[in-house]
Amino acid sequence: MRGRVERALARVGVEIKPENWEALERYWRELGDWKERVALTGITDEDGFWKLVGESLLPLGEIDTFTTYLDVGSGGGFPALPLLICGRFSSAVLLEPSERRAYALQRMIKALGLAETAQVRTQDLEMFVNMQDAAKMGLITVKGIKVRKKLVKLLIKILATGGRIIYYREILEGWEESLYVELGVQVRQVNHPRGEIRGYLLIKRE
Repeated sequence: MRGRVERALARVGVEIKPENWEALERYWRELGDWKERVALTGITDEDGFWKLVGESLLPLGEIDTFTTYLDVGSGGGFPALPLLICGRFSSAVLLEPSERRAYALQRMIKALGLAETAQVRTQDLEMFVNMQDAAKMGLITVKGIKVRKKLVKLLIKILATGGRIIYYREILEGWEESLYVELGVQVRQVNHPRGEIRGYLLIKRE
């Protein structure tokens, strides 16, 4: 499955360095150790892991370099840890309200050599946004949470000009162009050309 994911990413111009594949292998081992102790993820086998890695990295060509990065609802580390392993970010915050999952995430981050870049916080999103003051995020990723107007408006409050929000799910019916105009963003659904990896919803603030 890893080979299939590698080829699927290459078809959209996302090339992963050998050392990053090695780091992703370490992530799989770390995840295996922790998921026995903490309910981090529903992944049951290595194929499922590599499929989620591919899904996480599909937008990498558009978002590989950002100064600030926020992941909402980090859980077992998807998509944040694959992106942090393969991308270039100056700083990252992973929001995970469960203290047990947050602890496991922080330990995995340390084991993967990402502690200087990434930190885990247990606040919910609204609390985090209210604490941000003037800080802005260049990249925000969201997985496993429904796309709702209220949530998007909250995220846009801390999204920098030129920033991106990546939703790892398809756009919901009923979202009208007028809503995007109202929020001051552009929205595009991106799918893998062969459907080998699930696509994402890209929200851009120019």
